[in-house]
Amino acid sequence: MSSRFSRLVLVLLLVGLIFLCGAAFFLWRGWQAYRAITGELESQHVQLVRLQARSPYPSEGNVKTVAQNAARMEGFLSELITSLRTNQVQPVRIEPADFPAILEKDIRYLSRKAAEAEVILPEDFTFGFERYVRGQIPAATDVARLTVQLQQVRRICSVLFAAGISELNDLRRQEFELKKERTEPQPARRRRRRVPAAAAGGESRRMPKAPDEIADLVDLESYRFTFSCSEPAFWKLLQGLANAPFCAVVTSIEVENQKFGALAEPSRGEGIGDALGQIFSLPAAMGSKSGAERPLTREERIVAGREEIQVTLQLNVYRFRESEASGP
Repeated sequence: MSSRFSRLVLVLLLVGLIFLCGAAFFLWRGWQAYRAITGELESQHVQLVRLQARSPYPSEGNVKTVAQNAARMEGFLSELITSLRTNQVQPVRIEPADFPAILEKDIRYLSRKAAEAEVILPEDFTFGFERYVRGQIPAATDVARLTVQLQQVRRICSVLFAAGISELNDLRRQEFELKKERTEPQPARRRRRRVPAAAAGGESRRMPKAPDEIADLVDLESYRFTFSCSEPAFWKLLQGLANAPFCAVVTSIEVENQKFGALAEPSRGEGIGDALGQIFSLPAAMGSKSGAERPLTREERIVAGREEIQVTLQLNVYRFRESEASGP
């Protein structure tokens, strides 16, 4: 009996000793973690006290570095503004009564360049200056900006003609001289084919103005062109605008393909050669012996050279003011 009791007591003592060792181990680990966290917090507190004890004023070295950086940025901004002002048009100082004569001369010049480039223009096309072609004399305060717009139209039209467009259907400029909305003029008559008039909502949209944060640095002129061309000519035009010597940004492009020719379904006796012959013969519509027709696919129209599109492009031209200081 006594031996059993002694064994039970020994087992209980061993179990209690194991629990005590485990509790001591976990207590030691917790103390180590607490000590590490406390040491890190103390080091951060010491660093915070050291930073708060510093003088809030910058050192002479920092002041010198900031001044050098400011001078470097001013020089970079001056060079940037100078490069952006290169090759931009300048206002022409003329009397208001002389503007219609200059406008007529430039319209004849652009019409002659369009004829040389084989570009179709609407009959009696005014390039956006219709009211002054009719004989209205501009206000004295508007002449300078009108001369700028006229020179910019000449430059943009030169890019259009060089790209190889087939027809210039319409041209709208930002009519800043109008103080209130007016009714849009009727579309001009075409020389060869009738071009569908643009949507009224698109034509009546107001041209954008320069944002207020840069209004004291640049003058913004907005133009909208509607023209017909092939796809390669369209991509060439975009590349030409990107490489133009003036600062121009394309803000809106609307493309419409109005040509959908037809190609006859080849019969059993016709081969690939006959089908290609039909493509390269550029038919407007063709029927087989059975009279069945199908629309040309895009690839077939590209191969056949019938892929002509009508594009409405809105362009913003920025002119940096010469009287503005180079510094910020």
